[in-house]
Amino acid sequence: MEWAGNQAKVVVPWGTDRSRLTPVFRQVGPGTVVPSSGQMQDFLQPVVYTVIHPSGGKQVYQVTVQEGSLPEPVLSGYSSPVLSLNDTLRFWGKTLVGGISRIGWRPEEGQVVYSEVHRIQDTLYAARVPRVLVPGKYTLELEFQGKKVTNTPTLHLQYPAPVVRQWQGTTYFGGDTLVLDGDYYSGGGYDYRGFLRQSEKEWQWDWHTGPLVLPKNLDPGVYDIRIVNQTLAKSTSWQAVSWRVGDVRSPHIFPNPVGKQQKAWGDTLRWDVRSWAGSRTHLQLEHARGMVVVAGYRTSTNQVIYPLPSTGPLGEMKARFIFLKDQYPIEFLANTLFYFQ
Repeated sequence: MEWAGNQAKVVVPWGTDRSRLTPVFRQVGPGTVVPSSGQMQDFLQPVVYTVIHPSGGKQVYQVTVQEGSLPEPVLSGYSSPVLSLNDTLRFWGKTLVGGISRIGWRPEEGQVVYSEVHRIQDTLYAARVPRVLVPGKYTLELEFQGKKVTNTPTLHLQYPAPVVRQWQGTTYFGGDTLVLDGDYYSGGGYDYRGFLRQSEKEWQWDWHTGPLVLPKNLDPGVYDIRIVNQTLAKSTSWQAVSWRVGDVRSPHIFPNPVGKQQKAWGDTLRWDVRSWAGSRTHLQLEHARGMVVVAGYRTSTNQVIYPLPSTGPLGEMKARFIFLKDQYPIEFLANTLFYFQ
């Protein structure tokens, strides 16, 4: 603390919140100090303290709190020296309190690419690796309050393993094309290998970029899948998928009527059908007291139509789709429940 007459100046470390400081002082001699010791004050502006003597006299003091100079910004640590192209870099430092809005990625050759920086906590930041970068070495460039961070590291970026976020569909057949939503599983002229696993059986097929086409000779059932990028030596882990692979000659209707659906007696139900050359089909609606069988037919536009009767039991009913092929019934399981009210 520095004194100049009745004025005092206090310097606090840079980054201190001067709006919420609680000064504590010891009073020497008689009298009262207003405000008293231990009371929180806002020192963004000078604060006046008044000493009232027992005789009634007053002495006024003005206290000013200043923020110290900005220390040299230093990076204390970062998440990893090796990142994939879809990773998030995290970095931190005790002197990095706010003030960073972007980070530069400087390759060994070429121009710097910048990405946004998000502040997670006081001294912890996160930045996504820009999608335009390619594998290689990159030196980070950081500025904090106009000062460059001098101890930034050099990172190695690499291609990530293939990622599949979503399978677009729940039922597939041998020879179908899988539609995926994900990153780094196709494109770029890479070679791939797919693995399907069902109990003790495992299927394997190769393809070069482009779409993922299932082998035609698959057995019906539910499978786990894994995709390997052979060019980059990257692979996904085994993923349990909810779709059912059926015989390519089995009927299939779209959209898949899975789940609980509300219907009314007298409705006409329509679905598109594929992989079925027959014309006779019926819909079995099972309830607690019996079953309602609704005859259906296939149109020239490859639709199946089921005209429901005008009246029937109310409540929840399980639906089974039966298709006749060569006089033999084939059941299409959709886990469908109709609710009539």
